[in-house]
Amino acid sequence: MAHPSIGTFTPKIGPGSMTIVRPEKKTSVVETYSSVAYFGWPASIVGKIIELTWNWMDGADFAALDAIYATDAVVVFNPQISGGNTYNVNVLSLDAVYLKAVDNTTASIRTEVRCRLLIMSQVTP
Repeated sequence: MAHPSIGTFTPKIGPGSMTIVRPEKKTSVVETYSSVAYFGWPASIVGKIIELTWNWMDGADFAALDAIYATDAVVVFNPQISGGNTYNVNVLSLDAVYLKAVDNTTASIRTEVRCRLLIMSQVTP
C-alpha cells in the first residue's frame, strides 16, 4: 500500500489497512406500525470516517502523527490512490500500544496503531 500523507506527516511505512476512500450513501430507516419509511440522500465523501492501521510504527513517526492529532486542526489528507483526490480531514482519534523491549524498558516502537480521520471536504476533484 502507498504511503498516504496526513498534513505534514508521511509515514516511513505505509499502513497495513485503510478504509476504502469513496462516497458513502446516507440513509435512515423508521419503522411504523405496519410498514417502514426509508429516506435516502445522494452519496457523499463529506462525513466519511477513514481508518488507517499499522501493525507497528517507530516512535518518531507516532510522535509526528500525535502532534497533528493534538492540534485538533483540519489538515490535508492525500491517500495516494488512483484518482489523485485529496481531502481536508480532522484526526478524530489516534491510539497504539507500547512495545516492551527484552530488557523490560519501553522501546521507541508502537504497535497496533489506529488512526481515524473525518473527511470535512474534498480539496481536489
